[in-house]
Order: sequence, then structure tokens, then C-alpha cells
Amino acid sequence: MVTIESDKLRQQDEQLMTKAKQFIMASYRELGKSEQEMRRRLNEIRWEVEQTGTYRHTYEELSYGAK
Repeated sequence: MVTIESDKLRQQDEQLMTKAKQFIMASYRELGKSEQEMRRRLNEIRWEVEQTGTYRHTYEELSYGAK
């Protein structure tokens, strides 16, 4: 059971990371951010997702997403 639960959580984390990556790549390109900034942010998001199961958008990301 524990393995099934942890596999399910891992799958949910990967689904969230896929969506986050799509959003970050699109928004950072449009905002003129560098590849390095995008990779750094994705690393931050991955760490936060691994620790908490979710992540928080920055103010700039929220502003972009609200458009």
C-alpha cells in the first residue's frame, strides 16, 4: 500500500511539474527572461514540489497568468 501511495504521489508531482514547466517556459519566453533564469526557476519549483507537493507562483508569474 505504501508503494502504491508513493507511486501515486510521484505521478501527481510529475504531472504538476509538466504543467509548471509549460507555464514557466511560455511566460519566461514572453517576458524576455534568459534560459538560465528559466532553468533556475524550474529547479526551485521542483524542489518545492518535492518538499510540499505544490509550489507558489512569484508575483511576476501571477501577474503574467492574470493577463
